[in-house]
Amino acid sequence: TRNDAHMEIAKLPDRIKAHDHTIEEFEADLKTILANTKREFSMKIGDTVFDERGKAGEKIIEIALNSRTAATAGKDIHIGEYRGLPLFIYVSEVLGVDPWITVRGKAQRYSGHVSESPDGTIRSLDYQISEESILGTIKENREARASLEKKLTDLKEEVKKPFADADKLKEAIKLQSELEKKLD
Repeated sequence: TRNDAHMEIAKLPDRIKAHDHTIEEFEADLKTILANTKREFSMKIGDTVFDERGKAGEKIIEIALNSRTAATAGKDIHIGEYRGLPLFIYVSEVLGVDPWITVRGKAQRYSGHVSESPDGTIRSLDYQISEESILGTIKENREARASLEKKLTDLKEEVKKPFADADKLKEAIKLQSELEKKLD
């Protein structure tokens, strides 16, 4: 209905702005990650800088296993920095659920699975913060934004059109008025 169209027109600009904001945050995260990505592997855990993926993964697994306490369960535990972003371990409150390794960007928390494999643990996080992955998310947001822009334009055009049954509505209102007069 026209009323629904007007309500949607009122909401769409905020949804478009939200996509703009999300895109800006993902772009900022990507810029930070790329600026801090070296040719050689480097991850800071505590006061130690690891230059081997496997050694860093071993330390993360050790921290994750030792962090399953009532005080830390269900919380992010800051353990260092990776590619310019703060690095955390998240240990679930639920027994049997594997921990996660996370870096916190502006757009979101990028999380990888802490597995039994030290190298796999790091690669899981690397995939989440890869240029390809983040660019894919940016592309999805741009496409969603473009779709909302088109919808807004289409709705604005739709509500400009004259009401298709305006003559029928006038006749019905006239008839209603006549019936009301007869009832009085």
